[in-house]
Amino acid sequence: MVNKSSKLALILVSVVIFGILGIAGNSFAAAQDVPQTENQQPTTMSDDKPGGDEPDSTECDHVPPYFTDIDPSHLQTVVPRDVILKFCVNDDYIDEFTKSGVDTNNVHITIHSRKWSVEEQKATIVSRDRNFYKVFYEYDTEQLFDWTDTVTVTIWAMDRTKYYNNDDTTYTFYTIRDTMAPELVPEYPQPDEMNVQVTSGIVINGIDEGRGVDFNTVELRINELPVNTNITGDPHDFQIIYTPELEWHSYDSIHVVCKALDLDGNEGTVSY
Repeated sequence: MVNKSSKLALILVSVVIFGILGIAGNSFAAAQDVPQTENQQPTTMSDDKPGGDEPDSTECDHVPPYFTDIDPSHLQTVVPRDVILKFCVNDDYIDEFTKSGVDTNNVHITIHSRKWSVEEQKATIVSRDRNFYKVFYEYDTEQLFDWTDTVTVTIWAMDRTKYYNNDDTTYTFYTIRDTMAPELVPEYPQPDEMNVQVTSGIVINGIDEGRGVDFNTVELRINELPVNTNITGDPHDFQIIYTPELEWHSYDSIHVVCKALDLDGNEGTVSY
């Protein structure tokens, strides 16, 4: 009787234990299916960009730089031949994250004039603000423009954003006009010279410190009649030579008038 009771008790205890373990297992499984709250979500770093959620400081700047304070200004006239070109490159401040400014390594100037040209030269920074939003430049040509020259200038600039924002502007100005007339100086015979050989020719020196003489305008008259001449040298320093086909008559009085125009229309004259 005792043995049967002990076995029955053991069976009941086993059933109770297995029941408890089953309930615990179901509770644990149910706990695994409960959604996590916002506070329980994992805090992993985003892989979209370095630094996680920190914004890219140049991400939003799509505005190119622009130009102000250009001197000489567009279509300005009577500009000195030794002018120093001046301009300002600007890049607008947008917000505290969109920080860009002028890329001073990428500001170029190109110049085309009558006598000389330069391509994509760097200008000199004269002054700037703290963050390079306004940078003032000068460019010294170190050589003179021509008289009455038409000068075309192109400025190209880039800002410091990763989007390579760049822009350019082209303008034209005109240098001062040549107002100096050519100088014509008799070399031989001299004015009022006596006892000139009847076989003598005539030589006149020409000098022009401006744009130079247009040889097509040179005119020589002997006793009011136009004659053919030979011109040697260059438009700034030349000789006008007349060789008569026949000898002069003895005791002739020879009246010489010579005229020449430079490329800006200034007239030089000598009469003797």
